Amino acid sequence: MVTMATRDGGSIAVTRVGDEMDFHVRDREGRTVATVTRGAREGARLLALARLVVARRTPLPVS
Repeated sequence: MVTMATRDGGSIAVTRVGDEMDFHVRDREGRTVATVTRGAREGARLLALARLVVARRTPLPVS
């Protein structure tokens, strides 16, 4: 599992389960805000984007 802190005090936890990746986004109180499951390839891209966003401390792009 990989866990990253967000700039608002929350966290993003990523767990690989077989060929899938689970993403759990939590607010600063630890409440789950979102849970997403993606295939390994798409999950790896989402993880790279999350790391970039956390490193740059910029909001996630929304489309």
